[in-house]
Amino acid sequence: MRADNEERRPLLPRATSITSSSSHQNDNTSPSISSISSAETSPSPHVENVPIPYLRLFPIFLIRIAVPLTYSLIFPSIVPYLEHLKVPTGEIGLYAGIAEGSFMIVSAITAPIWGRLADRYGRKRCVIYGWLIGIVASALVGFGRGRRGVWWVIFWRGAAGINPTGVLARVLIAEISHPTNRARIFALYSPISSIGMMLGSLCGGGLAMPYGRLPAWLGGRSQILREWPFALPCLVGVGFSAISLIICQIMLEETRPPQDPTGASDGPETRVQARSTISLMKEIMGLPKFGLTISIYASLMFAMFSFDGIFVIYVLTPIQSGGLGLTASTSGILTSLFILSFILISPFLGPHLQSRLGFRNTLSTVTGIIPLEALMIPLGQYVARASPHSMVCRLAVLVLQGEMKCFHLMGWPMSDQLMISLFDSYPYLLATGSAMTSIVGTTCRAFSPGITG
Repeated sequence: MRADNEERRPLLPRATSITSSSSHQNDNTSPSISSISSAETSPSPHVENVPIPYLRLFPIFLIRIAVPLTYSLIFPSIVPYLEHLKVPTGEIGLYAGIAEGSFMIVSAITAPIWGRLADRYGRKRCVIYGWLIGIVASALVGFGRGRRGVWWVIFWRGAAGINPTGVLARVLIAEISHPTNRARIFALYSPISSIGMMLGSLCGGGLAMPYGRLPAWLGGRSQILREWPFALPCLVGVGFSAISLIICQIMLEETRPPQDPTGASDGPETRVQARSTISLMKEIMGLPKFGLTISIYASLMFAMFSFDGIFVIYVLTPIQSGGLGLTASTSGILTSLFILSFILISPFLGPHLQSRLGFRNTLSTVTGIIPLEALMIPLGQYVARASPHSMVCRLAVLVLQGEMKCFHLMGWPMSDQLMISLFDSYPYLLATGSAMTSIVGTTCRAFSPGITG
């Protein structure tokens, strides 16, 4: 009985009194500061679930497909692209890392800037204009030429990091969602992004170097694409993003109209305009349980991306050197199948587990499997060396690890959900808080694979 009461107690305590319909929830809803009643020992009354506003979310989900699609286009062809730019073989890894690092650094630097601009000028305006900058930069990435072309790639890859959608999409979903439907919405958040990553990988690998390989209507006879053989994937991705941008301009809802920059109107939402970003960050760091929540988020991001750094090397490394010895094509096909299973299963499994186990237990379950995945690597190495000519045994281990990896990926949207819930009682801090979350995420993404790999 005591365990049940503990599970009903929300992860985040209440800081201020809120008189909204979301002030009382059962444990089946999203964790929320505003979900805490004044008497924690009293059971919360039932709150009717609010339907998911799919039409309002559609342009945001479109962003979640288009942006990862454009982002991932370069991955399948980055090695031949740098070889085409006359980069020495021994330096390809270095320059590929610099290009990706430039994207992460620019994203981290501009995140708080976009948070402040979104508070002042509105969410929609910043999404449209900022995304337009990212689209132009992403298109130009594919037009590097000659030995100095590597710096062209690095510059425009970094410029693509100006795109604010990573920060503001999370804000828009938080402001459109309700605590009772937030778990189901965030269960769609990552799978939809995975669709974009999968499409980007397919386009980036299939459309690169089209001259003499693809039909004429796909650029197989184009002299321009012969001169810039890696431009076509970027142009196709940018074309999709441009169409998505137009749709968002028409359909995207402005969840927070521009505020009075003088702060003349009463209320924290307007007075916040007169404050500095540092002041807002200090207030956020002083919120109840912020330190615990951001630590959980950072730990999960570090664990996930660290495992990615090991996993890729482990799969592709020859058997005699301690890996599974799979080819890049086999690994790519299996990775696509794993992503597809994640897309199809997680939107249903995640909310179901939360409704049965509660948020806290579900997050502990899906993230607690990561150490087991890591411990399975020595098992895979043993199987590969014991049966070096048996592809079936190696694939069996890899499939099990891949599905476990898809299971722990459900912790990503849950960690976003946890961070967003922290600002339910402080909506005027939401954009800056989302920016701080993005800074932590991009930092872990930039450094954790290199540390473990």
